[in-house]
Amino acid sequence: MKKQLLLLLALPAITTWCPAQADLKVLQQRQSTEVVQALAETIDAQDLQRHLTILAGDAFEGRETGTEGQRKAAQYIASVFESYGLPKIGDDNSYFQKISFISENWDRINLAVNDEKPRHLWDYYALPNLNGDLDAYKTDEVVFLGYGIDDQKYSDYEGVDVKGKVILIYGGEPFGADSLSMATGGRGVSKWSTDVRHKLQLAKAKGAKAVLIIDTDFKANLGQARKAITSTSLQIGQSENAGDKYANNLFITSDLARQIVGDRFKEVVKARKRIQKKGKSKSISLPCRLEITQRKRVRTLEGENVLGYVEGTDLKNEIVVISAHYDHLGKRGDDVYNGADDNGSGTSTVLDIAQAFVAAKKENLGPRRSVLFLLVSGEEKGLLGSQYYAENPVFPSKTPSSTST
Repeated sequence: MKKQLLLLLALPAITTWCPAQADLKVLQQRQSTEVVQALAETIDAQDLQRHLTILAGDAFEGRETGTEGQRKAAQYIASVFESYGLPKIGDDNSYFQKISFISENWDRINLAVNDEKPRHLWDYYALPNLNGDLDAYKTDEVVFLGYGIDDQKYSDYEGVDVKGKVILIYGGEPFGADSLSMATGGRGVSKWSTDVRHKLQLAKAKGAKAVLIIDTDFKANLGQARKAITSTSLQIGQSENAGDKYANNLFITSDLARQIVGDRFKEVVKARKRIQKKGKSKSISLPCRLEITQRKRVRTLEGENVLGYVEGTDLKNEIVVISAHYDHLGKRGDDVYNGADDNGSGTSTVLDIAQAFVAAKKENLGPRRSVLFLLVSGEEKGLLGSQYYAENPVFPSKTPSSTST
């Protein structure tokens, strides 16, 4: 202890200017620490309780996405951001990023082939988002039309009128012995194989009433599509009439296709081999009594993410995202699922953190990086609000930093 004391006493004799400089630095650090401590203490239980009491109160009816309660919660969050003086960076000079949600599933879907009734999700399947409504459409003819392609090097439609008719096609595209696509002349699969919507749009433009697609890997593809077909959950998107863009369509098994082809089976096989060998398509009229009914149930909702923003200083183009979801389960009858912990508490925390950052900026202690306070909806519907922002960021960034509460 004595040696340490003597050393401290000796220092002034050696460098008399150091103590004054050191004391000033310590004083500045102490003042800075006290300010930072004071700013941190603005995040307190009283503020959190005040926000949470409002957000989880019965007046907000559990904040289910698309309900009046969720909109009230969004308005409350926006009013808090406005009271902090945060800029409006959302849609239409607001704090909101508006989101449309849609749910489409089958209300009724039936198929009859020569008076027999194949089973949906067993012999055939259809995706609701690729179909419009079709009520008991009947025909006595199905037209085999190769692969349903019309391209510069290959066409199944050339010289064929399919207006008002049901066409039967293979999935994918034909390839020659050189492994080049008959449709494009290129190596590897083209859009005709990777996205069936191109065929459905073309069939619609040609006037076809419906398209039956022979799915040679039916079981595996049905397994992948089953959730989209049977689920009633919401998806991001707006309500559009798919029937305005695509011909109605069904994916069918090879066995069901054989039943439709009937006595013309050898002709169809021969026509397919001709395509693969010569790249020349031939349509075949198939006598078949067919009836199709497709009727959808469509539900649409509107929701909002709420955005608060504090601009940084020298690194302001880098964005740190602090996020929580503010929606919950809503009401079931007269019972309100208030959602205090899921996630009213997280939302309240983000609001109070935002307040602390605003106060810090007023003291010239604001963040170097900009901070986005992102309160998302649609979480209880499948993380849809977060997904929407990730796909439609206000501040695009390749490597965003993210903190979730």
